[in-house]
Amino acid sequence: MDAPQQYSADVTSVTAARRMVAGRLAGLVDESLVETAALLTCELAQNAVRHAGSAFTVAVSARAGSVRIEVADAGPAFPRLDAGRARGGKGLVLVDALSTRWGVREVDAGKVVWFELGVAPPGA
Repeated sequence: MDAPQQYSADVTSVTAARRMVAGRLAGLVDESLVETAALLTCELAQNAVRHAGSAFTVAVSARAGSVRIEVADAGPAFPRLDAGRARGGKGLVLVDALSTRWGVREVDAGKVVWFELGVAPPGA
């Protein structure tokens, strides 16, 4: 896993995190999966800023057959998958629908929300 990249609790950091993930994965996996990873990172980063109100870190790991993205924040509350919400709250629905698997774990300073994507090499 690459060293986690740190971001401030600001909405502009969400875009920066998305770009970082896309940049790290470009050329390693198919472009459609780069876009999916960037989109899901954006959703988790938005949750960190909006719900945890904290700075966050993003770590990227790419290995044969999978990509794993971890977004850590200082918020104590675990996210909930709520497909029935009319407005907002769709980030985890997307993560659940588009990732191979995802989860959350508690850490000393808050939590880490992660997702994995099954991947094929570019052009495969």
